[in-house]
Amino acid sequence: MAGTYISTGANTTLRGIGGACGGLYATGYVTLGADNSIGAAGCGAPSAVDTDIDHYQIIHDGKGLTCDPETVTINACTNAYDGSCTLSRETVTLDVTATGSGSVTDRIRFTGTGTARIPYTFAESAILSLANASIAAANPTVCFNGSIISCDLVFAESGFSLTISNHISGQEVQASILAVKTDEEDPGQCVPAFTGKKDIEFNTVHQNPSTGTLAVESGGDLLSGHRLALDFDSTGAARFPIQYKDVGRVLLKARYEGAGEDAGLVMLGEGTFVARPDHFELAIPGNKAATSVQDGTAFVAAGQDFEIRVSSINALGDVTANFGRETLAESVQLKTALVAPADGGSPPLAGAFGAFGEDCSGNAASGGRACGQFQWPEVGIVSIMPSLLSGRYLGTADVVGDQVAHVGRFIPDWFNIVVAEHGEVEPYCTASTAFAYMGQNLHWKTGVQPMLTLEAWNASGDVTRNYTLGNFQRLLATDLVRTAGSSDVTAFDAAGNLFPVSTTLELGGCQSLAAAGYSIYFRSMTRSPTAKPPNPVSCHWLRTIALS
Repeated sequence: MAGTYISTGANTTLRGIGGACGGLYATGYVTLGADNSIGAAGCGAPSAVDTDIDHYQIIHDGKGLTCDPETVTINACTNAYDGSCTLSRETVTLDVTATGSGSVTDRIRFTGTGTARIPYTFAESAILSLANASIAAANPTVCFNGSIISCDLVFAESGFSLTISNHISGQEVQASILAVKTDEEDPGQCVPAFTGKKDIEFNTVHQNPSTGTLAVESGGDLLSGHRLALDFDSTGAARFPIQYKDVGRVLLKARYEGAGEDAGLVMLGEGTFVARPDHFELAIPGNKAATSVQDGTAFVAAGQDFEIRVSSINALGDVTANFGRETLAESVQLKTALVAPADGGSPPLAGAFGAFGEDCSGNAASGGRACGQFQWPEVGIVSIMPSLLSGRYLGTADVVGDQVAHVGRFIPDWFNIVVAEHGEVEPYCTASTAFAYMGQNLHWKTGVQPMLTLEAWNASGDVTRNYTLGNFQRLLATDLVRTAGSSDVTAFDAAGNLFPVSTTLELGGCQSLAAAGYSIYFRSMTRSPTAKPPNPVSCHWLRTIALS
């Protein structure tokens, strides 16, 4: 540390960054207090750094030019290799090397992901490797060239460089192609390989998914062994339109075989792009699309299964059959927003889509479509919006869908009924033993009428608290069917029969107690026993409720 002065107190140890051992260099003074040292006792090699890096990945396209440094991507991944990469948050320094008859190294520092430039000037195959990482990975490095696991990077003195932007499936975009070769006087520089009109052959290679039924198109021509007549300008560049109507990562290969003055010249090149869906479409069989509480708008009971179908759609309105076949497979998530009642609860949907390319029964079906069983545990009306589960299609951009603005109406699955008050009959006379004359009308005792407490429950037995909000509470006292007993339940006549009883039930009322809970009570009851029973009269009630 040039020009520095170091002074320590007692019991101090000077060590390197991260606890590493080493010497100390200073041009000033170093003053150590008592019991101090430089480096720790028994200090040897630097201590191991704890790491969560499972492996490193080298991502490249398999081809390079000797006149142009090749760019490769390095990922530090925390997950076991499965084709994906969960990027580490550790900052790493390491060497990226291409080795053939020569060797070129680029030392880079990055966090999670970084790039290295490899200026390899030999026209041959070189092997990519990593070394001297500041944080060692638990498992070996994985190389991927866009198609297969391979660390081979083939350099050529001439070739094509294709540039195609990531885009929405079905859209037409412009691709650029650059024909270059190594400058004979300066091998480290690229110059135009040719100018003018040339017939270039193109082929489509599906990378992720690895198979597909559609090829890249240009002006309606399928680029699957098809030649395009391109006009290269003075810089060796040309442009042409392409359109891909499916989704995934696609490799477009270019090849030129010379004739005439170009006889014997073979030039190769390729470029990749990702085509993502334009949007998702939902279909919900049986959905009433209710906008308010009206008769005939009940869709499904809270917590019960209902079916949702989703399709991946391109910019032309067609289904993209390859969606969901990626490695790792992309999928769709659903988000709800409460439409009604106002200020009600809005829990998320439960459930998930099955595999894309399967119908609702799990049988093979056309690609780009999926089906799932979902449940919403509340009462009300919601909107549902689909979006990409990963948030970035194959690492590029998000995809959202067409919102279904009204789904419902969701209603209670059933009502839980509790007898809060059994009721007490008012006797005719209470002077000594309470009694009533045979055939005399009896009524409920004031303040002790029968009362039922009801809760609107979903299919899981949870209270649907939205039920008593707004006008979603549709149950009235008249919806409760009451059937009174026709005889006493304890008193017998001389013949050994239960005393017959005739009952007239009068309508009570309904009052809300709390969210989704309310009571039904009965104002009066007229009962006419045919003889004076020796015990208080009891009654059985049969309760039936219709949901709507």
